[in-house]
Amino acid sequence: MKKEQRKLQFKDILLIVLPSFIAFILEIISFFAYISISAIYRAASTKDLVDAGPLFLVKYLLFAIVFTWWYLISKNVNDENKSSKASKPSSKNDDKEDKSKHDRATRIAGAVILIAIGVVVGIVNRHLYTGAEETTLFLKLVMIIMAPFAEEILFRGLILNNSKKVFSPKTAIIIQAVLYGIFLLNPIQSLCAIPLGIYLGFVAQKKDGNLIVPILIHTAMNILFYI
Repeated sequence: MKKEQRKLQFKDILLIVLPSFIAFILEIISFFAYISISAIYRAASTKDLVDAGPLFLVKYLLFAIVFTWWYLISKNVNDENKSSKASKPSSKNDDKEDKSKHDRATRIAGAVILIAIGVVVGIVNRHLYTGAEETTLFLKLVMIIMAPFAEEILFRGLILNNSKKVFSPKTAIIIQAVLYGIFLLNPIQSLCAIPLGIYLGFVAQKKDGNLIVPILIHTAMNILFYI
């Protein structure tokens, strides 16, 4: 059965790009919030700004609040649309065996991809990413615990959902992965982030929008990068 596809409109592009733009705005807000807090409790010097743990803590808290709320509203609308089509009978019994084999092959391929990306990230971290050695324990904890949740809600949740309303799932996965790479504003990280974003988008699609597995995978990749 062919999926109904509506014409691409300006508001659709806006709903795909707008979350990334808002993310940049939240980064600016969190930066100034951090500067203000530093100025009140201690003199905000250049050295203080190297310890960016509090900055990223504020940033990802804002991400979690804004994008979780937005994602849940968006998901509820999608779930209502799905439930209206659920009454239609479907004959998928013949495809179960093929689907099972396909899923197994996908998991194996995914594991290989993740190991490859993990190796690349490790090399980048130790040889090219010079700031890694200065990263504090607090910042590492924020990036390992909070960043995966906030970024998955934004990219594999909200942006992927909005993209799938007008594009095919494969195109939507590529769109959110490219936006994820651009969002990092670091060409070296983007080389790893875009393929990782494609894989995480694929996992989110296979899990029908459930983000628990993508969050866990993202957490594992951040552990590889920051430990």
